[in-house]
Amino acid sequence: MADEVRHLTATIAAGTLSTAPAVVSIAFPPRTVRTIDWRVPPGPSGLMGWRLTMGGVQVLPDDSAPWVIDDNHAGTFVTDGYPDSGAWQVTGYNTGIYAHSVYLTFHLDLPKVPQPARSLINPVLLMPLPDIRALDRPPGGTR
Repeated sequence: MADEVRHLTATIAAGTLSTAPAVVSIAFPPRTVRTIDWRVPPGPSGLMGWRLTMGGVQVLPDDSAPWVIDDNHAGTFVTDGYPDSGAWQVTGYNTGIYAHSVYLTFHLDLPKVPQPARSLINPVLLMPLPDIRALDRPPGGTR
Protein backbone atom coordinates (compact mmCIF):
# COMPACT_ATOMS: atom_id res chain seq x y z
CA MET A 1 0.00 0.00 0.00
CA ALA A 2 1.26 3.47 -0.89
CA ASP A 3 2.14 6.01 1.81
CA GLU A 4 0.28 8.77 -0.04
CA VAL A 5 -2.23 9.14 -2.88
CA ARG A 6 -2.61 12.31 -4.96
CA HIS A 7 -5.53 12.95 -7.32
CA LEU A 8 -4.69 15.41 -10.09
CA THR A 9 -6.51 16.76 -13.13
CA ALA A 10 -4.93 18.16 -16.28
CA THR A 11 -7.21 20.02 -18.66
CA ILE A 12 -6.15 20.67 -22.24
CA ALA A 13 -7.81 23.69 -23.86
CA ALA A 14 -9.70 23.37 -27.13
CA GLY A 15 -7.76 24.23 -30.25
CA THR A 16 -4.35 23.16 -28.90
CA LEU A 17 -2.28 21.69 -31.72
CA SER A 18 0.06 18.70 -31.38
CA THR A 19 2.81 20.83 -32.92
CA ALA A 20 2.44 23.34 -30.05
CA PRO A 21 1.12 21.22 -27.16
CA ALA A 22 0.04 22.60 -23.79
CA VAL A 23 2.17 21.78 -20.75
CA VAL A 24 0.26 21.47 -17.46
CA SER A 25 2.32 21.23 -14.26
CA ILE A 26 1.14 18.55 -11.84
CA ALA A 27 4.23 18.85 -9.64
CA PHE A 28 4.42 17.64 -6.06
CA PRO A 29 7.28 17.20 -3.56
CA PRO A 30 9.84 14.45 -4.24
CA ARG A 31 8.20 11.06 -3.85
CA THR A 32 8.73 7.52 -5.11
CA VAL A 33 5.93 6.87 -7.60
CA ARG A 34 4.65 3.30 -7.41
CA THR A 35 1.81 3.46 -9.94
CA ILE A 36 -0.18 6.06 -11.84
CA ASP A 37 -3.85 5.42 -12.60
CA TRP A 38 -5.33 7.51 -15.40
CA ARG A 39 -8.80 8.07 -16.82
CA VAL A 40 -10.09 9.93 -19.85
CA PRO A 41 -13.87 10.38 -19.61
CA PRO A 42 -16.16 10.24 -22.67
CA GLY A 43 -15.83 13.19 -25.03
CA PRO A 44 -12.45 13.62 -26.73
CA SER A 45 -13.30 11.13 -29.52
CA GLY A 46 -9.65 10.87 -30.57
CA LEU A 47 -9.11 14.66 -30.73
CA MET A 48 -7.03 14.83 -27.52
CA GLY A 49 -3.65 13.20 -26.92
CA TRP A 50 -1.54 13.44 -23.79
CA ARG A 51 1.64 12.14 -22.21
CA LEU A 52 3.46 12.47 -18.89
CA THR A 53 6.66 14.48 -19.08
CA MET A 54 9.39 15.96 -16.88
CA GLY A 55 11.15 19.08 -18.13
CA GLY A 56 9.49 18.57 -21.49
CA VAL A 57 10.96 15.07 -21.87
CA GLN A 58 8.47 12.24 -22.44
CA VAL A 59 8.34 9.76 -19.55
CA LEU A 60 5.08 7.88 -20.23
CA PRO A 61 3.93 6.28 -22.40
CA ASP A 62 7.26 4.74 -23.39
CA ASP A 63 8.89 5.53 -26.70
CA SER A 64 6.66 3.08 -28.58
CA ALA A 65 3.79 5.60 -28.54
CA PRO A 66 4.09 9.39 -28.61
CA TRP A 67 0.63 10.06 -27.09
CA VAL A 68 -2.15 8.40 -25.12
CA ILE A 69 -5.23 8.90 -27.32
CA ASP A 70 -8.39 7.55 -25.71
CA ASP A 71 -12.05 8.18 -25.09
CA ASN A 72 -13.93 6.81 -22.09
CA HIS A 73 -10.98 4.64 -21.07
CA ALA A 74 -8.72 4.14 -18.03
CA GLY A 75 -5.41 2.46 -17.38
CA THR A 76 -2.44 2.15 -15.05
CA PHE A 77 1.25 2.81 -15.50
CA VAL A 78 3.62 0.80 -13.26
CA THR A 79 6.56 3.06 -12.50
CA ASP A 80 9.29 1.05 -10.80
CA GLY A 81 12.59 2.89 -11.22
CA TYR A 82 11.11 6.09 -12.64
CA PRO A 83 12.32 9.58 -11.61
CA ASP A 84 11.23 10.69 -8.14
CA SER A 85 11.76 14.47 -8.28
CA GLY A 86 8.01 15.16 -8.30
CA ALA A 87 8.39 17.54 -11.29
CA TRP A 88 5.67 15.83 -13.34
CA GLN A 89 3.82 17.48 -16.22
CA VAL A 90 1.04 16.57 -18.60
CA THR A 91 1.83 17.60 -22.16
CA GLY A 92 -1.11 17.41 -24.51
CA TYR A 93 -3.02 18.58 -27.52
CA ASN A 94 -6.74 18.95 -28.18
CA THR A 95 -7.89 19.77 -31.70
CA GLY A 96 -11.57 19.68 -30.68
CA ILE A 97 -13.86 22.61 -29.86
CA TYR A 98 -14.27 21.71 -26.16
CA ALA A 99 -11.69 21.46 -23.38
CA HIS A 100 -10.94 17.89 -22.27
CA SER A 101 -9.26 16.50 -19.16
CA VAL A 102 -7.23 13.54 -18.04
CA TYR A 103 -7.62 12.44 -14.42
CA LEU A 104 -4.54 11.03 -12.70
CA THR A 105 -4.04 9.23 -9.40
CA PHE A 106 -0.44 8.94 -8.21
CA HIS A 107 0.28 6.22 -5.63
CA LEU A 108 3.38 7.44 -3.79
CA ASP A 109 5.86 6.46 -1.12
CA LEU A 110 7.57 9.06 1.02
CA PRO A 111 11.31 9.46 0.45
CA LYS A 112 13.42 7.15 2.52
CA VAL A 113 15.28 8.97 5.29
CA PRO A 114 18.96 8.10 5.03
CA GLN A 115 20.32 6.40 8.11
CA PRO A 116 23.41 7.93 9.70
CA ALA A 117 26.61 6.22 8.70
CA ARG A 118 27.91 3.75 11.24
CA SER A 119 31.45 4.24 12.36
CA LEU A 120 33.79 1.31 12.79
CA ILE A 121 35.97 3.38 15.15
CA ASN A 122 35.34 3.30 18.88
CA PRO A 123 34.51 6.92 19.94
CA VAL A 124 36.64 6.46 23.09
CA LEU A 125 39.68 6.23 20.84
CA LEU A 126 38.88 9.71 19.50
CA MET A 127 39.03 11.40 22.92
CA PRO A 128 42.01 13.76 23.50
CA LEU A 129 44.97 12.19 25.25
CA PRO A 130 46.23 13.72 28.51
CA ASP A 131 49.49 15.67 28.38
CA ILE A 132 52.03 13.25 29.91
CA ARG A 133 55.07 15.48 29.38
CA ALA A 134 54.83 16.64 33.00
CA LEU A 135 55.13 13.04 34.18
CA ASP A 136 58.46 12.69 32.39
CA ARG A 137 60.22 15.36 34.59
CA PRO A 138 61.77 14.60 37.97
CA PRO A 139 60.00 16.18 40.95
CA GLY A 140 61.09 19.77 41.67
CA GLY A 141 63.46 20.11 38.79
CA THR A 142 64.10 20.10 35.14
CA ARG A 143 66.24 17.85 33.02
